[in-house]
Amino acid sequence: MPALSPRLAVIVLISLTLLSYRLHDDLHGAVLATCALLLSFCKGQLIVDDFIGLRRVRGPWRLLFSTYLGVLTTTLILISQKTGVHP
Repeated sequence: MPALSPRLAVIVLISLTLLSYRLHDDLHGAVLATCALLLSFCKGQLIVDDFIGLRRVRGPWRLLFSTYLGVLTTTLILISQKTGVHP
C-alpha cells in the first residue's frame, strides 16, 4: 500500500479520533473499550507507517513496532474485559 500524503494522514488520524469520541456516546463498557483500543491500534499503525516512515522498511523494524502495538492493544482489551476497568 502506498504511503499517504502527510495531509491525508492527519485527516485520517483526526477522523479516527472523532469517530472514537462519537462512539463514546453510543457504546458502553467493554464494547466501548474494545472499539476505542482497536481505533488506537489503527492510529498507531498509521503513525508507524507514515510518520515514522516504516511502510517500506524490510526486516524486523516494522514487524517490531506492529507486534508491540498488537500485543499492547490485545493486553489492554483482555484486562478491560476481565476486570471491568475500562480505559
